[in-house]
Amino acid sequence: AVREREGDMAAGCLLFALVSACCLLAGGSAVPEIPIGAIFDSNQIELKNAFFLALQMVDKSRFKLKVNYTMTNVNSSHSVQQSICHQLFPWGAFAIFGSTNAFTVDSIQNLVSMFHVPYITPGIVKAENPKSQDYVLNIRPRHGKAIIEVLEMYQWTTFAYVVNSHEGLHRFQETVRIYQRDHFYRDLNVQLIYVANTHVAYPELARLDSLLKSQSRKHVVIDLDPPEVISDFLPQIREMGMNRREYHYLATGMSVTDIDTEGLKHSGVNLTGFQLLDYKNLKVKDLKMRWEDLCIQKRLICSGPIGYPLYEIALLMDGVEVFTRALDSLLSKPDTRRQLLDSLAAMRNPANRTDCVVKDDSAPSAIASHRLRNPNVYAYHNLGSSQTYKTSHVGELLMKEMTATRFDGYSGSVAFDSNGFRSNFTIDVMELKRSRFWPVGYWHTHSGLEKLYTYANATNHTSSMKNDTTMIRVVTIETPPFVNLVVPKPGEPEPTGNDRFEGFCIEMFDMIAEQLGIKYSIHIVHDKKFGAKVSEDPVKWNGMIGELLSNQADIAVASLTISPERAEFVHFTEPFLTFGISIMIKKPKKEKPGTFSFLRPLSQEVWIYIVAGCVGVSLGLYLCARISPLEWQVELDEESPPTQKVSRNFSLLNSMWFSFAAFVNQGVDLSPKSSGARMVASVWWFFTLIMIAYYTATLAAFLTVELLKTPISNWEELAMGKNGILPGTLDAGSTKAFFTTTNMKPYKQIGEKMEEFKHQVYVNSTDEGVRKVRESKGKYAFLLESKTNEYHNNLEPCDTMMVGQPHGDKGYGIATPIGSPLREKLNDAVLRLREKQVLDQLYKKWWVEKGQCISDSGGGSLSALAVINVAGVFYILVAGLGIALLMALLEFYYIAKREVSKSRVSFAKVAMTSAREKMFGQSSRESTVPVEPQLPPSAQCYERDVQSRQLMQSPTPIPPPPPPPSSLQPQQQPQMFQPQAGYGRNSGFAPSKDDPVSQRDFTVPVHVHYNNTSNEFQTTASDGRSFLKGGNLM
Repeated sequence: AVREREGDMAAGCLLFALVSACCLLAGGSAVPEIPIGAIFDSNQIELKNAFFLALQMVDKSRFKLKVNYTMTNVNSSHSVQQSICHQLFPWGAFAIFGSTNAFTVDSIQNLVSMFHVPYITPGIVKAENPKSQDYVLNIRPRHGKAIIEVLEMYQWTTFAYVVNSHEGLHRFQETVRIYQRDHFYRDLNVQLIYVANTHVAYPELARLDSLLKSQSRKHVVIDLDPPEVISDFLPQIREMGMNRREYHYLATGMSVTDIDTEGLKHSGVNLTGFQLLDYKNLKVKDLKMRWEDLCIQKRLICSGPIGYPLYEIALLMDGVEVFTRALDSLLSKPDTRRQLLDSLAAMRNPANRTDCVVKDDSAPSAIASHRLRNPNVYAYHNLGSSQTYKTSHVGELLMKEMTATRFDGYSGSVAFDSNGFRSNFTIDVMELKRSRFWPVGYWHTHSGLEKLYTYANATNHTSSMKNDTTMIRVVTIETPPFVNLVVPKPGEPEPTGNDRFEGFCIEMFDMIAEQLGIKYSIHIVHDKKFGAKVSEDPVKWNGMIGELLSNQADIAVASLTISPERAEFVHFTEPFLTFGISIMIKKPKKEKPGTFSFLRPLSQEVWIYIVAGCVGVSLGLYLCARISPLEWQVELDEESPPTQKVSRNFSLLNSMWFSFAAFVNQGVDLSPKSSGARMVASVWWFFTLIMIAYYTATLAAFLTVELLKTPISNWEELAMGKNGILPGTLDAGSTKAFFTTTNMKPYKQIGEKMEEFKHQVYVNSTDEGVRKVRESKGKYAFLLESKTNEYHNNLEPCDTMMVGQPHGDKGYGIATPIGSPLREKLNDAVLRLREKQVLDQLYKKWWVEKGQCISDSGGGSLSALAVINVAGVFYILVAGLGIALLMALLEFYYIAKREVSKSRVSFAKVAMTSAREKMFGQSSRESTVPVEPQLPPSAQCYERDVQSRQLMQSPTPIPPPPPPPSSLQPQQQPQMFQPQAGYGRNSGFAPSKDDPVSQRDFTVPVHVHYNNTSNEFQTTASDGRSFLKGGNLM
């Protein structure tokens, strides 16, 4: 029984051992959940979101992270300590991520160092006591030495230092102490300016301007906390007028390219700063894209003066990656993995969990410790608190592993020294030039400041302007007419020295040297190139730019184009000549005028409009003549029996004849009588006067000029390859760089075509390109600067020409190395020459007076008169036609209204009858009955008067009418005149009994007309007698 019990116990122990081993293995192989904490300022919503974005992007295959974050006031030490305690008790965070502030950095350092908890921060940490950084991992690089070396590079011995915090005061003291100690500057003069409120710093800026008033060059270091507040500080500099050329500012922040410099652009002020992030790096581009997407999704402010700087986000990203890499490394090693899991299990044990309460009067330094039963767990008792905290060696393991981590992060190379500070990092030195920042060097923790470019020796340059024995080395390139080699005449000695050269640039620089009082020597660039990059290495240039960078020359004077790429490495003066890129082609033969060349002075559209105008005027005359009664007339026909005809002079054909005769300045017998027709004629005569004057003047010029028809006339036609013309340019230079890099049409198409035929179209010199144009039989177009194009077009054999408009507005400038003091003096000299118009006189001398070709004004520059040139005349013509038609209608209305007042017919009936007869009736009617013809009612009165005068003046009386047919009833017989009761002014009409004449047969023909003067009707018999007003014969 005992043996059986012993066997059962052994079996039970073995089973327990197996189960325990399985549980241990299962627990060891499971993915552990690691608690971490985060503390952010209440206003740092962007930083909190960036932290969670970083957690999503890192590799967490060996573990899971459980985050507990707190939003608090990082300016309060009590709030920050309470937040740290909250992360440690009862959460048990392995590490804490968070912000730091100048007011709370001491409390954070002491607290996390005593509790052995790593605190990872991208914020500010003081560096005066490196030993206090034991458990603080500072992702932000310290670049105080970089600031000092930049001051040394610029040789600043007198400058102002602007700060706004106690940390800034400490950095100021350290900077001055190290700067004076390492560089032995005994005469160092530094003025400290403390700005209490960076939002309103006008008093401090006024004091700064007053302190530096006596300095010709005013140097200012801007050291503000946080560095982003410089965006509020710089606009005040502009408002105070301190953005002048003599000011040079050095910003100590690490993201100078993110500063809004809109008020400083093109002002001449110098601004130097530091740049940590490389925005050309693919990782940084990806981070920027992800961050912008997150900002849009979360509706955060991520850019602009109040946005969170991207380099802070990058530093936080690198901090998260440092921690996850270190944690992954510890979990991959069996021994450290065991320690981490044991510590995690101990933290989860309720017996080991406590609370932490920090009192307001707690002193973080008053802490004692004692060892618990577990050798890996320690207890710390805060004399100012009421609880204890138990921890392990996890913090020490993590801190050692993180300081040993190396990788390439978003902020560059990430590595740390034993004190938790960044090491082995690089930061760029940037300088504001014109409208953007350009790198001028970089600083590394080991090698110090490295200058990207060769700075000319400032001492030699300065002394050379005062000491006549020092020569300035001037490099140039032979490009007529800017620089020519002098060819001696027969019998003359070979020129030496500077006398070997002549040209526009030579004469210009000789005047500049005389103003500055310097001596110089000129030499030709060895590779005969202007200057271009020869590789991806930014410091390797050929041509004149290369000689400036390699210190083989001090100044480059030539037709050197000012371009952004070159301005990144050298400094240019103001342009002494401006130009654009132009097209040179072979001049085609001139064409003789054709058979119909007389039509060329006016464009096709103008001719069409003239014909349309002629037709419109004809129709206008015709309508006005039909509407107006003044254009109607009665004509007598002497045929037997006599007839009367009603007609108008301005029929449709006559109206067209009148319009055409007026257009060719010929007279006709027709003359309008009505006001409407006369208005039409007046505007047509004015129109023809202007058009004939235009035509005559333009035709005279066309007849004296032979037409020059070019195969292409603009950039678009060159891009399309019209007439098979291929474009080409110099194989190295700014012109080729423009066409091969631009995205603008049609210039991009031209660049692609040149690259396609690069073995045929690229040339090594301007002379070779001009020669290729002359020998290509019109199939090659050379692209070059417009000034050079104009010069070669004036040289024999005068068979090249420029077509199209030059593109762009570039300039030629004098180049100097960056930092050369000669640049400012050269710039002033160029401006003086330009102001005195000396450069214009030199241009006229070398381009116009030395030209070998006769000016040809007939180079196809005349163009046909377009519609836009004579649009006003057409407007007057159309307006005149409209006014004339309106006047004719008013005249029609007036006559019809007067007829209505003299008859008992309504206005509508009179108007409709008259309009129907004028618009759709016959233009003339004949009648064999010797009575008044039936005119339209509005014209009867006028025609009666005309006919009465014709009858009274006629020598032959009108014969009486034939007797009426017998078959007619008496009331149907035609009556010559039947007076009715109420006719005229009397109540009736009857012959007087006392008048013997009245007893005669009253059958004589009579004529009735209306007297306009007396407003009365009057009748006249065929024998000459007239009726009285009452109706009796006179």
